[in-house]
Amino acid sequence: MEWWLGSVRQTGGSWQVQFTGFEGFACGVQASSNLLDWAAVSTNYPTNGVFAFPLSVPADSSRWFYRSVLDP
Repeated sequence: MEWWLGSVRQTGGSWQVQFTGFEGFACGVQASSNLLDWAAVSTNYPTNGVFAFPLSVPADSSRWFYRSVLDP
């Protein structure tokens, strides 16, 4: 089993979510406000084993969760 790692970081005043992943494979990022309902927000292709995307949290949400999944 492979574990993928995720982190949130601030760069130049904006926030990014960064995940590890496999080169040559599409990695989907999903977001949820309740850990039950997930929506696709991004598809990425890792470079050097990582990818990142800008974080945008809806104004009406105090909590937001992200996960990475291997896309078919």
